[in-house]
Amino acid sequence: KLFFCSAAPVLALALFATAAFAAEEGGHGLDWKNLIFRVINIIVVLAILYKAAGKKLAAFFGKRRKDIVEDFSSHETRRENARLALVDVERRIANLEAERKAILDEYRAQGEMLKAEIVARAEQSAAQIAEQARRGAENEAMQALEIIRAQVAGEIVEEAEKILRERLSAEDHLRLIDASLKRVVLN
Repeated sequence: KLFFCSAAPVLALALFATAAFAAEEGGHGLDWKNLIFRVINIIVVLAILYKAAGKKLAAFFGKRRKDIVEDFSSHETRRENARLALVDVERRIANLEAERKAILDEYRAQGEMLKAEIVARAEQSAAQIAEQARRGAENEAMQALEIIRAQVAGEIVEEAEKILRERLSAEDHLRLIDASLKRVVLN
């Protein structure tokens, strides 16, 4: 089948070429005998080629045809895959701004939460430090007041003793002692 499909155009070409050569030589007609021998010669050569390499040529061209069909199918599949990938990339590019905004909004929200937590902890720490400082100041003030009271009391006692020594006579001294003892005994 392959032989006849490829031999027919060759035979037609040989016939036309022979007629052209015959016309060129200036002859009045065609040399049919020469033409027939040439056609038979071509047919014999083609038959020998077909006999020697026909099956290999048929297999080669059949395989080549099959490979071309597979390549075409493969190219169609890859083309479809590339088209789908392009659609996906275009969709992702279109959504890129929205995704970027969503990510930024999420990080801002997390940042605000962390900021609020840090501020709350700082305020709590500041309140604790202020309370500790207030207590410390109160304790120091109380200690200082006690120290001042003790010093003032000591100075008052010293001054009172001094005044009493200067103004109190021995007789007044005895009378005060008796009055103190009576109160202690009566109570």
